[in-house]
Amino acid sequence: MKLLVEVIVNLDHRGSSGGLVALHMATGYMRLDVAKLLLDLNMDLEVADDRGRIGLDLAREVLKATPKGNLMQFGRRIGLEGMVRVLEGVVLKYLEV
Repeated sequence: MKLLVEVIVNLDHRGSSGGLVALHMATGYMRLDVAKLLLDLNMDLEVADDRGRIGLDLAREVLKATPKGNLMQFGRRIGLEGMVRVLEGVVLKYLEV
């Protein structure tokens, strides 16, 4: 991922399908390690997709849609909860400044 970042000029580039940026993709695939790296590289947290969702909004939306009490979805919920915590922490830290 770090190698790709060195080659890619714009981390905030929106894709042609839904306007997703790298943080949206990391959230959707529950890649907390990639999301943390993107955040460390100062990716813009306010870049929204075509539906107006920033990465945190997407994480919350997917978590809400993931069933509770389903053992098959337990790992997914844990991953999404971690993603929401990390993104909330960064967003709240950003807002405090």
